[in-house]
Amino acid sequence: MKRIFILVAVTCLLSILSCVQREISDVEETSIYHNVFDSLFEERYFNFCLKSDELVDSFNIGEIDSLRFVKKLQQLKLNRLKEVNKCVVHYSTEFRRNLDYIRLIPKELLLNSSFFKDNFELEQLEGVLDSLRSPANLPINDIESTYAKIDKINNDGQRGAENGIGTISFSRLSLNDSNTKAILYYEFVCGPGCGDGAILFISKDVTRWKIVKRIMLWNI
Repeated sequence: MKRIFILVAVTCLLSILSCVQREISDVEETSIYHNVFDSLFEERYFNFCLKSDELVDSFNIGEIDSLRFVKKLQQLKLNRLKEVNKCVVHYSTEFRRNLDYIRLIPKELLLNSSFFKDNFELEQLEGVLDSLRSPANLPINDIESTYAKIDKINNDGQRGAENGIGTISFSRLSLNDSNTKAILYYEFVCGPGCGDGAILFISKDVTRWKIVKRIMLWNI
């Protein structure tokens, strides 16, 4: 009887630990998407939210040098962040452009990458490729950003009531065995002839996940 009780107790404990592990994994996965979205938006797309045409024109015709341009652009970003109404970006659970680039990702693209070779096993290759080709179905409430308001594309492919600067999509994540490195695909579509898509190599440091390298698959 005592042995049965111990066996049941151990089974229950393992079950609890399993649930806790899944919960931690879910939280960690969400934080990766948060960090990646903010990094992409800060580096590449936040300028779409700024009224910077006059500043860009001044730089292009030589009225201001590059140092002053960068300082003024940074000030525009800081001012925009203080505004109550954030810039709107739409999120889609489907890839919306250039699907052939994703379906035809060559194995050599990863095999020749030092990031993959140093952090993933060869047996994981097919699984990583499959994840890159599969859109992540993230609940809209799981996506947050310092820089933008996220509005989900409807099931019929239509945007919500608010106009946005573009639509972003992510693939499923591939994590290495130590959960410190990750690979994913993203795409950002800002119009019929505007957008890009890339494979991102991501690394965890003390406080956040950071994009350490990208392989551009398409750019229009």
